Amino acid sequence: MQPTKDAAATRVLVVDLDDPRTAVLQRLAPLPSDLADEARPGAADRRYFRARRAALRSLVAWHGGVAAETVEIAYDTAGAPRVRSIPSPFISVSARGSRALLAVSSAPVGVDFEPDTSAEPILDVLHPHERAALAALDGPARDRHFLEIWTAKEAYLKALGDGLTRNPSQIAISLTATGVTISDTDTPVALAGGDLRHLDLNGVAVVASCIVRGN
Repeated sequence: MQPTKDAAATRVLVVDLDDPRTAVLQRLAPLPSDLADEARPGAADRRYFRARRAALRSLVAWHGGVAAETVEIAYDTAGAPRVRSIPSPFISVSARGSRALLAVSSAPVGVDFEPDTSAEPILDVLHPHERAALAALDGPARDRHFLEIWTAKEAYLKALGDGLTRNPSQIAISLTATGVTISDTDTPVALAGGDLRHLDLNGVAVVASCIVRGN
């Protein structure tokens, strides 16, 4: 549950909100913007929304060296969380139930994770180059590689601020021993950082990606 930091001043907190050790992150009283976002149609998993928002505000406060009570976060018109109150760092959230990835960065950032389970690849969301990479694999190796591609692709779309309003098949993810490379409509993308990891999130194996956009 310790945040990580890279050269792009990006911190990612991997957290299970049911873990008692996270209680200190969840103590903040909700702000009106928190309550408004919680009530929005489609708000992710309302059972944990306030705890997740409090933890995100706590992370932003630690990153910026300010009091957590002064950090206000609200959704923008596209439904992405944005810091409203202090000189604005960029933030991103990925959540499933009590488990979440929370990110704060000095550059546009996106995070995503998926349970590391066997899943039939969804070919419609893949670029032709990605389909070719999957065709060379089979069984669990193919399923896992699809999850690696998909989490990196969704993290990149979050870093753009587009989410799934874009056609994911226009984006090509390449995973090598040295990291993540991305082409968008067949043009290379400058990244400040691209990280892909297989994690144990309190007993659940997940594939997690963090993408930080460059200039």
